[in-house]
Amino acid sequence: MNRYLRQEMIDWFSQEEIARTRACVVGAGAVGNEVVKNLVLLGTGEIEIVDLDLVELHNLTRSVLFREADVGRSKAEVAATRAKELDPNVTISFRVGDFKQCMSPYRLQGFDCLIGCVDNFEARIYMNTIARIAGVNFINLGIDSRHALAECYPFGSNSTVACYECGLPPSAYDRMAQRYSCGHLKKIAYEERKIPTTIVTSSIVAALGTSMALRLGDRNSGEVASSRILVDTIRGQSTVTHSLAVGPGCPVCTRIPRDAVLIVGSRYQTSMLEFLADSLDEPLDSVLVILSEPIVASAVCAKCGREPFDGKLRLRAARDLDEAARFCSSCGDTSVDINYVEECSLAEFNRVFVNTAVPIQYAILLSKAAPVCISFED
Repeated sequence: MNRYLRQEMIDWFSQEEIARTRACVVGAGAVGNEVVKNLVLLGTGEIEIVDLDLVELHNLTRSVLFREADVGRSKAEVAATRAKELDPNVTISFRVGDFKQCMSPYRLQGFDCLIGCVDNFEARIYMNTIARIAGVNFINLGIDSRHALAECYPFGSNSTVACYECGLPPSAYDRMAQRYSCGHLKKIAYEERKIPTTIVTSSIVAALGTSMALRLGDRNSGEVASSRILVDTIRGQSTVTHSLAVGPGCPVCTRIPRDAVLIVGSRYQTSMLEFLADSLDEPLDSVLVILSEPIVASAVCAKCGREPFDGKLRLRAARDLDEAARFCSSCGDTSVDINYVEECSLAEFNRVFVNTAVPIQYAILLSKAAPVCISFED
């Protein structure tokens, strides 16, 4: 008997399109478990799960794919293994690691939708940015102990829609800043505030998010605007915003062109950059390169004047450093001054990385010609 018989009986439901869909799910906790479960039971063609955490005992009250014997194992791996048991027809893979380090715009471009099941602003901002660059629909899901929030940013069908950062309040940036000391360095002793919740809010937001991701019942018309649904799971009340407004000062919309051409470049060689340089009909000093994240330009001890660790901090991505980077390996003082670069000219970029691996995931090139996004791959 056909596994999907009852679904195929629904007149507006296309099992064929669901089977062709590729979904990337970031976060395999409470919400991620429910999203993966829903996608698999619907017969989604391919699912990739990304998470860097391990299963903990308290996860078991909200995670249908985890068992007590899984405590200490990778959430992504366990979720993928259990999901395969639900439907062997679905192709499921996983990545253990930070999404910012294992997913680039080029890799994301192969998916139809990106579903964010995370609990921090920084991960959401990165997902929003590369989804917009790659032209992939971004579904952002959030919960607390009572409310469920589902947002759809249909970059796959409309690159001019509002993005996640368009409506982000200043308080969100203030909360992100609390994780860092001055100069992009992560605080070693900082403890992320955990959001208490139950399986009720997790399951409700996952159902909404899955429906948004697959656009159930509206596969042919496609989304034309970003939208949001906020549900009070106690009272059963919901607020629906059908068209989110583009923010006039949005850091993404004002900084990254909507029509950037996405190309692939190797992080270990500059041949692609040299090719672009040769093809540009303008001085390379006038071509602006916007980096996907800050890179250490210099690190010098203010006390002894030396570069700590033989200069090995230079050209590292900001995400790799914490407050320990202030320690000077020469004099033992914690007075290392670290300077970062977030944008530079193409000429300077070529000089710096001629024999050095590029430590970031992508860069935007702004020239008189069409803007270009280079996705750096291994």
